[in-house]
Amino acid sequence: MVEDKGKGDLLELQDQGVDFVGALQSLPVTTSRPNHSEVLLPRVRNRILAGAIVVLVVVALTHQEEVRRGVYQAGFEMIEQPGIRDALLSMVASGLEFAATHDTSVVNPDLEGKYQKGIAIEKNEQYRPLLEMIQEGVEEYEATHDSTVVYERSVAYRDYDYYKVGFQEAVSQEGSVKDVTTERFVTLMPEEARSEWDFGLLVFSSFSDCVIQGSGFYDRVYEQTGLGWDEVVAGLHGDVVNPVARGYLIDMQQYVESEVERNGGQPISASRILAYTLDRNNGDLAKSLWDTAIFLKFMARANLQALQRNEKAEFTGFDQRAGENTQWFVDNILDEYGKVNPYTAYVGQAFRDDINPSERTNFDQNTSLVNLIGEPYHVWQIAAYLDAFPPEIVNMFVGLNMYSTKESQGESKIAADMWGLVGLSDLDQYLQGNGK
Repeated sequence: MVEDKGKGDLLELQDQGVDFVGALQSLPVTTSRPNHSEVLLPRVRNRILAGAIVVLVVVALTHQEEVRRGVYQAGFEMIEQPGIRDALLSMVASGLEFAATHDTSVVNPDLEGKYQKGIAIEKNEQYRPLLEMIQEGVEEYEATHDSTVVYERSVAYRDYDYYKVGFQEAVSQEGSVKDVTTERFVTLMPEEARSEWDFGLLVFSSFSDCVIQGSGFYDRVYEQTGLGWDEVVAGLHGDVVNPVARGYLIDMQQYVESEVERNGGQPISASRILAYTLDRNNGDLAKSLWDTAIFLKFMARANLQALQRNEKAEFTGFDQRAGENTQWFVDNILDEYGKVNPYTAYVGQAFRDDINPSERTNFDQNTSLVNLIGEPYHVWQIAAYLDAFPPEIVNMFVGLNMYSTKESQGESKIAADMWGLVGLSDLDQYLQGNGK
């Protein structure tokens, strides 16, 4: 039994061999609806966690400015400790997955598209950590090339102290922590970094939306058109930018579908897409991570007919065209994201899930196939951000974004994002190990 050593000794306990993250990750995931005795301990754990979060929020919103400052300072100190950060992320992810398995609904074909309660969410046997997928893609590339991959940070990269000092200055300017909004914090980012962050919030309206700084998409535009970034972002050259981006997307789509065919018709890991983009980007790992994330987002959220017919690339969301997006992911991309709730469990919903949630009865984001196919690009985007942001800030901003969109994401999808954040400092070290 571990002796209670008091506040502040979590890292020391870890140094003594107490594996908090391992213990949390080993918590059982049920594949059927458990009885009350089986879920008592996890339920208590998650209620304690929820209570702690509520207390922190209440304290942060109090009129006692000095208390709020103390809470935010404690938050920064926690972010600075990867062991504590990963343990808390693991705990929250496990709690969210537990919640998802106990309040879920799926389409019942006999009820004309209505949803029924009481069907348990499955464990995802294909789950893998993000770092493992990236390593696999790199190894596949290097096995067929004489050169090794290279990772170079963006010129927009700023370390954690830059953002921490900037936040403290913003507090002084605004007069209180409460008045420093997420939007105000984003203004601390250098312009080049902000273009990467904005991609995470992007709703597609054209192929040129795929062209962001730091990506291989932009390299191709520059090589084929000579347009500088300022000209691209001005949006006045869509007639030459769109065909370049569309052509690269088609190349990637054809590669994936040919690899699936070679794999006996079975979906492939997105690590194969990373290997392909590394080949196209001459081993540039930062650009290839962005290309992988951009491609997966386009295939999940834009009308795919635009690729074949050269139509306007538009955001599909939950409209009638989204069934093609869901079917493409089920057929082609292995679900390795999140420890429960693989999107392959809802194949029957591929063409039932493409109507507006407000028009349904008992809509549940945890079983929405359109929603769940967003997990791959969410997780790869986390890795791509590291070329411009330190892992502490990626944790912070992705966490803020997940919180602000929690109603539309659902517990299991947010949990998948959190598993993508676990071990981010290790991933950052791995990427830097391939640096110039």
